[in-house]
Amino acid sequence: MSSTPPQPPQNQSQAKIDSSSSPLKLDTGRSTFASEVPSLVQDEPETSNEWFGPVSPIKFLAKFLPAPPGLPRRPNFQRQRWRNIRSDAKKKFDMCYRFTKLLDRYCTNLELKVTCGASNDINWTHQTGLIKVDVSVFSKNVQLERTFEVAQLETFFEFKRATAFNDDVSEGSPFEKQAKNSQETRAQLATYAGAMLATQFRTHAFCVEVAGDYARLIRFDREGAVFTHAFRYAEETHLIDFLWRFNHSSSEIRGHDPTVTVPSAAESRFVKQATELLPLKSWERVWKFSVYDEGSKKTVVFYGGANPFSVSVSPFGRSTRGFLVIDIHGNIVYLKDTWRIDMEEMQKEGNIYAQLHEKGVPHIPHVVAHGDAGQQKTLSRSSFPDLFKPGEPSHPFQHYYIVFREVGRRLTEFRTTHELVNAIKDAMKAHQVAYDEAKILHCDISSGNILISEDGKSGFLIDWDFSKPVVDCETPREHGITGTWEFMSAELLLGNATCHKRTDDLESFFHVLCWVLLKYGPHSLTVETVIERLGWIYNYVMIYRGRSKGGTHKERSLRSRDMRRAAGLPDGCLKNLLVDFEDLVAVRYDHRPSPKARQQYDELAALANYDEKKLDRHPIWKYDKFLQRLEGWDWIYERFCEATRDSSQLSDARIDREQELAAAYVKDMVTERTEGTRSMVIGSKKRLADDSDSQPTLSKKRRR
Repeated sequence: MSSTPPQPPQNQSQAKIDSSSSPLKLDTGRSTFASEVPSLVQDEPETSNEWFGPVSPIKFLAKFLPAPPGLPRRPNFQRQRWRNIRSDAKKKFDMCYRFTKLLDRYCTNLELKVTCGASNDINWTHQTGLIKVDVSVFSKNVQLERTFEVAQLETFFEFKRATAFNDDVSEGSPFEKQAKNSQETRAQLATYAGAMLATQFRTHAFCVEVAGDYARLIRFDREGAVFTHAFRYAEETHLIDFLWRFNHSSSEIRGHDPTVTVPSAAESRFVKQATELLPLKSWERVWKFSVYDEGSKKTVVFYGGANPFSVSVSPFGRSTRGFLVIDIHGNIVYLKDTWRIDMEEMQKEGNIYAQLHEKGVPHIPHVVAHGDAGQQKTLSRSSFPDLFKPGEPSHPFQHYYIVFREVGRRLTEFRTTHELVNAIKDAMKAHQVAYDEAKILHCDISSGNILISEDGKSGFLIDWDFSKPVVDCETPREHGITGTWEFMSAELLLGNATCHKRTDDLESFFHVLCWVLLKYGPHSLTVETVIERLGWIYNYVMIYRGRSKGGTHKERSLRSRDMRRAAGLPDGCLKNLLVDFEDLVAVRYDHRPSPKARQQYDELAALANYDEKKLDRHPIWKYDKFLQRLEGWDWIYERFCEATRDSSQLSDARIDREQELAAAYVKDMVTERTEGTRSMVIGSKKRLADDSDSQPTLSKKRRR
């Protein structure tokens, strides 16, 4: 096995399967951040309440970076040289350079580089100069292709004039300082750590904040970031102790995932086969994934790694990634790499699929293997319980793999509108049967969770890990709100709902159809119009005091039946389907008929002998009829069946507007940052539940 810890390639191609709905916070690739770091992608409100501390540096090292067996005696602490380090240092570069020179003797296996003048991009964020670390630490046995590569980063140092945290925590002085520069520093640290986790195979990451004469040690994992007290680095040895231990620690202690390795020479035939069968780019490496399968109680290996699609740059949350891999027999399968919330009430996704298949649910994938990665549970909260109030919710994350037999195309990669509508139809059928027969509610209908089969003839509904069991046809066993922001119902986004209902998922199917059609459908809308409608209806989110709210414009659009016009579709089968679907879901937001109007209608209906042919144009008849249809899905499902029976009616090809939309979007974001917009953040919010004080709780969360 190579001594170099594995990192996935930084340039990442498009995956066959999109689980981009899985990361659960604001989509950091599209959030606004008005900052002196103008390209920063991580919006600080998204990290609020994810910072835990302060803790003693001694306890921090003992817990997270214990002295390895046989640790050599470290070189002496040159206190006087450290005391003089800031003298005549006029620029940040001077401080960075002096630090690297003084710390170099503690890094026999590492290389420290001043990189404050270099940047590295993460191509899926559509922003340049995003990652710009002051001092980078790399393994000496790594060959860098350029000055700075976040995919090879071991740890990093950031230099600031003032710290972003308080050590004297009180009710009126929280640990997270609220000054603008403090918020920017936290956003920057989180973005850099998140970029490490996104471009490498890691369980956690370390970094150091240096502010004037003080430093802090920081450890990130998917649950949060633990900070130490600020200490004087010229008087105390915590900094050099950290680096000396880090230098001599194993790659696993440093944060690298041991379940993903470089294949050995004896496995070269699998590497060759993966290269031939998978859509790997010339620069993409073949990795070996070791998955413990809870069904067979054996470790199953897979080879590949074609393309983690665009993932969240947030260091916190589930960070789901997908890979195309082969098994030892050469079968191409899909491997989902995620961090599940480790709570008794939440079943593992593999077990949920077993229940669904037992009840005969159609149009769902088959599980090849699934299981937890051993000894890979987050430690941020459990390591220092004294930081939290008694009974305060704690939701650790557990690294988890699940491998599927089916490999499909993303819904957004439909070839014709018939494929699009047919895949949504099949996903609706899967949802219906799961709800009626297995008593399971999906709770996260999104464009990323509907796949098209390779032959284009069917669809799959995936990503059941946030589904909920239901006691009966209406009442979820546990109250909670989850979903992918763009596709969540207006009712949920507005905070008016106490629990997630089947009608919320039905509305989400409607939003999926409209969202995909706006981006790729057969219309002649301008790019500016598309971006405006996507942002206003689907991406709108208001963040105030750490709480997120949306849905205002989505509700308004439904109530006015606006999408039939806004989607810009030509007359025909597709538009007729959209109109009927809109009428169905919009009835949730229509005003109830007044008692007087209801009485008048009842009298009219009696005179007409309740003949629907005579009443079907009456607004109250329509209101009652659509409410009735909303309770069961048979009517709208049959409308989808009618639309797809003749494929010639839905023969329009997909229109690829991706590059135009991305270019226009970045331009818009730069303008917004220049104006310093803060009251309203337009971004894409991923998987959330209700925002109870921005704290992750099952009955709600902002599920990450």
